[in-house]
Amino acid sequence: MSRPLHLRPLLVAALLAAASTAPSACRRDEADPARAALDVDSVRRVLAAATPAHVDSVFAPDEEVRRFKAAVRDSTDTLRQAAPSRDALVRALATAVARNDTARLRALAIDLREFAWLYYPTSRFAHDPYFLKPDVLWLQLTANSDHDGGVLLRKYGGRPMRVAAATCPGAARREGRNLLWEGCRLRLEGDSVPRQFFGTILERDGRFKLVSLANKL
Repeated sequence: MSRPLHLRPLLVAALLAAASTAPSACRRDEADPARAALDVDSVRRVLAAATPAHVDSVFAPDEEVRRFKAAVRDSTDTLRQAAPSRDALVRALATAVARNDTARLRALAIDLREFAWLYYPTSRFAHDPYFLKPDVLWLQLTANSDHDGGVLLRKYGGRPMRVAAATCPGAARREGRNLLWEGCRLRLEGDSVPRQFFGTILERDGRFKLVSLANKL
């Protein structure tokens, strides 16, 4: 029987241990999409080792999406508390960091409903060859956000974060109605080197949020 949202403690511990010792599929894919399949395979090996063979059934990707949506239950058709532009999203992040506002910082990234109903169904991870079960991908995104969001606040929190320039290389990648801006970097005043302060930006219907707070700080 499938357990879309309730991974057993052993499974969670194994996956988090793997994430702490090797690049995650999400973070690696944002930097180098061509290597995503390798990281997905490593996650599957961890899951296979941690989960008895009789616990979970294997479902086709479309069925995985349907079951995950059913488990989440509450739907949404729009990004909530979203910014009206990429620049506005960057300003909101800088304000949250300057105020050490953990709650506001987390709210800049997509939540579970937005992930289940707006992001995952058309993402590359919902289809072969990069298929990754939605509960596993969500766990990775939240683990990356919790860890790297904490790094961001420890390094820059509590003081003004003045952004001199914000750039995203190339055009956005389209997945259904979503536009994904990857590899975006900020250059702060007084700093000559632009850095990646967050993960992929999700644009949908003129509204903007982060897929995660994964960064390279």
